[in-house]
Order: sequence, then C-alpha cells, then structure tokens
Amino acid sequence: MKKVFILVSLLGIALIQPIHIFAETTHASVSETEVKPQSNDNIEDQVGPQKDIIRWKFKTIKGHIYKRQYNYSKGKWIGSWKAI
Repeated sequence: MKKVFILVSLLGIALIQPIHIFAETTHASVSETEVKPQSNDNIEDQVGPQKDIIRWKFKTIKGHIYKRQYNYSKGKWIGSWKAI
C-alpha cells in the first residue's frame, strides 16, 4: 500500500510539474490606431510598375509577318523587326 501511495504521488507530481514550468503569463498591450483611407486622385504618383511591360508588336508587309518587341513602360522599341 505504501508503494502504491508513493507511486501515485510521484506520478501526480510528474504530471503537474511540467504545467507549472511552461505556464508563463505574458502581458500584451493593444492600442487602437486610426487609419485614414487614401484618395485615388493621385494613384499614378504613388504606385509605379515594378518591372517593364514588354509586349510583341506585329505587322504585315507584302504578305510577310514581322514582329518586334515594344516597352510600354518606357515607350521605346526593343531590337529590330524580325520575320516570322
């Protein structure tokens, strides 16, 4: 009976002890901040493209199709016309 009591006591201590070790109380403070919405009037001044927008342009001369890349971000041609 004494052995059972000691065993139950040790198991009880072993099960309760880790709870106290890892139980931490933390205090967090939360504050409210007012967020003002931005107007979309000058959205082009605020946001710019991250990379250049480059697309292919095509033209047909005497039944032959040609292609050339155009940079829409800078408004410039890239390379020369190539027959496809």
